[in-house]
Amino acid sequence: MKFTKFDLKNYENIYNVPLLTATIGAKYTMLNQKLLLGFKGLFASDRTTNSFMIEGVGSPMMYQSTENTNDKVGGMPI
Repeated sequence: MKFTKFDLKNYENIYNVPLLTATIGAKYTMLNQKLLLGFKGLFASDRTTNSFMIEGVGSPMMYQSTENTNDKVGGMPI
C-alpha cells in the first residue's frame, strides 16, 4: 500500500496522482510444481484533474472553452 500526499506552494492540486494505491498478489503451486496459479489486484483512489468543456454560442456559431480545474476522476480497481 502506498499513500502519497503533496504540499504544493504554487498550485492548489496536483493532477492525475491518486492519494492511495494498493497492490495485492498471491501465487500457489501444486502438482509437483507443474501448475502455477497466480492473482494480482491493483487499486487506485480518486484523482483530481483539469477538464475542458467546449460550447457553441451565438449565430454564426462561435466556440468558447471553459476550464474546470477541480474535476474528479473516480478510483478503480485496475
